[in-house]
Amino acid sequence: MAGRKLTGTLSRISLGVVLVLIYGWIYLNASSLFPSNTEMWKDAIQFYIIFTAFIFAWDTTVSRKTESPLFEVSFVRAFPKFLLFAGISLAILFLFSLVYIGNALPFISSAISNIGFGVILFHCFFVAILEEKVFRNWLSRQLYSGGIKKIQVYIIQALIFAFFHYVLGKELLTIAIYIPLGLLFMYVREKYSPKTDMANSGVHFAWNLFILGFLV
Repeated sequence: MAGRKLTGTLSRISLGVVLVLIYGWIYLNASSLFPSNTEMWKDAIQFYIIFTAFIFAWDTTVSRKTESPLFEVSFVRAFPKFLLFAGISLAILFLFSLVYIGNALPFISSAISNIGFGVILFHCFFVAILEEKVFRNWLSRQLYSGGIKKIQVYIIQALIFAFFHYVLGKELLTIAIYIPLGLLFMYVREKYSPKTDMANSGVHFAWNLFILGFLV
């Protein structure tokens, strides 16, 4: 009984509020979580606090439903699916890197192991979940409700997703990479977790973890 009551309480808490509070905690502890490039990560955290608050405010004001699918936390029940898809995706990316780089297993292992806990917690995990909730859930729902066809929704959300990352990184290559990623994440969501976004969040987490292993 107590477990059900706790689950019910958690499912009524807004994910938007939860994420803003978590980002705030990470920001306050940035010096210990991000010992190198602390100010860069603090700027990134500030951006995502503002971004999350804006989308949350928009969603709450326009839809007048604070518990819309975008900001429910009841997805925790489907978290095993997140772990499954993250594991499968990491295995695929790992094998791809072995083929691409060659016999460089120590280099790949070292690159991934050098990612700090703060980076994994913030950018790989919470940012992946937020972006999937925003671009594949909230944005796609807005497009579908406007009568836009499925293939057009796929393309539009992927373009906006890519442009969003281009604005963050200011590199044209970002667009070429994130358009197919946006299409992939959308496909995984609609096929495997249209309600919880956990499958696509797991794939997104794996991508963030893998790519940051070679950039950070």
